[in-house]
Amino acid sequence: MTYPDTGEEVALQNGIAELQAKLEHLQAKYVNTQEEINILSHQLLSITENSHILPDLQMMLNGTSNMTSIKLPSIYNFLPHFLNDPNSLRPAFLQSKGRTGVSMVLGVPTVKREVQSYLLATLKNLVDRMSPEEAADTVIIVLVAETDLDYVSYVAKQIE
Repeated sequence: MTYPDTGEEVALQNGIAELQAKLEHLQAKYVNTQEEINILSHQLLSITENSHILPDLQMMLNGTSNMTSIKLPSIYNFLPHFLNDPNSLRPAFLQSKGRTGVSMVLGVPTVKREVQSYLLATLKNLVDRMSPEEAADTVIIVLVAETDLDYVSYVAKQIE
């Protein structure tokens, strides 16, 4: 029986990590370059609008200003550590009644508080002040920003 070469596996992992770092660096450079192009396009546009230039040059400049499309950065440009874990953008705990087709969605964020939590009072106030029609057409999403899953489960049971 042959065993896999761990040295080769480590070398591959290091190579992947190096390529990922290079990719992140190139993505950041790309975003910076696109921002610079956008700034230069606006400057060029303001120069051409405020000066008298030859009509042929004006047509050429007008034709090129529309060809430049700026790609907006994604979440991975600002939070590249999300690339390391494909599940990092999925909730670790999700409880749902499966309601869909509503026209109002309310989001209530909360964190673990040592002294007193205002979550239940806030939710009760929201629900009590809704008319029956509003309650039937509303979903409330609670985000518990906490890595302790036991605490998150405890909060979910309190909400029920």
